[in-house]
Amino acid sequence: AVFHPRRIAIGGLLMRNGEKISKGKGNGIPLIQVREKFGADLYRLYIATGTTFDAEFDFRDRDVPALRVRYETWKKLMFAAKAAAPKAEAELGSIDRWPLSK
Repeated sequence: AVFHPRRIAIGGLLMRNGEKISKGKGNGIPLIQVREKFGADLYRLYIATGTTFDAEFDFRDRDVPALRVRYETWKKLMFAAKAAAPKAEAELGSIDRWPLSK
């Protein structure tokens, strides 16, 4: 049987612009506003790529728009790849034929 965890908990601090996020400081990140400002997909990508498991996550508002350029480029490439006509196997290089042989 394959184990699939129901949730993952990560210890550590959440930071925002270099300061610990806390109710007292009022520097929380309202997720509804984040979704409206940046979009859900871009925010998820930022969270997924923004830190490692052994470091505190520091949410910086200015970093999300910087990621948008790379995200939009990636989306264009993915849509172009989906729209491209597949090559015949004879047109593929050896590295591309290898997965087809398995």
